[in-house]
Amino acid sequence: KYNHVGSVFELYALRDIERGEEIFIDYGPQWEKAWEEHLRQPQQEEWPLRADDLKEEYRNKPFKTQEEFEVEPYPTSIQTACFVETEEMTDGRVKANEEGVDIALFSGPTSFEDYTGSQLTLCEVLDRKESGDQFFYNYTVLASTSSDYFTEILDVPHAVLTFLDLPYTSDIHDKNAFRHPIGIPDVIFPQVWRDKRG
Repeated sequence: KYNHVGSVFELYALRDIERGEEIFIDYGPQWEKAWEEHLRQPQQEEWPLRADDLKEEYRNKPFKTQEEFEVEPYPTSIQTACFVETEEMTDGRVKANEEGVDIALFSGPTSFEDYTGSQLTLCEVLDRKESGDQFFYNYTVLASTSSDYFTEILDVPHAVLTFLDLPYTSDIHDKNAFRHPIGIPDVIFPQVWRDKRG
């Protein structure tokens, strides 16, 4: 039993495809008509900021600390997150904050190629300091390391922080987004498949 969608169609080229050559798919006349009708409708003049917009804006701009966030929050549909792996605090350093939350040290990832989905966790920026190296800023974050467990992580580099759209808030979920089935012409199927009259 499959729990995901696999291949729907396998497409075969009947001739060699040249480098740089574009391949087009005809969605059918009904789709085209629906798209033209959609374009004739009043269009939304201004779209809300999305996670991708803030990723670009904060590429070289410091993420807001909790104190700054309270004064000027991010859009309510966007959450900060970070790619993190941690290691235990070294001997002699405080291992829990005043609220009893465990404190850990950031240990990775250290390059974009090492980022994986399993390292991505929701987080809030508690504090920020200039790092003096290629990471621009280092942060102290409160990370949701499991469904009911938080960890305060020190020395988190700027490069591993990011933004996520909260579920069902991206453009594809907008009530005015264009939606219409893609048509499949009969000729794409062999005649023997189509001739099922008895």
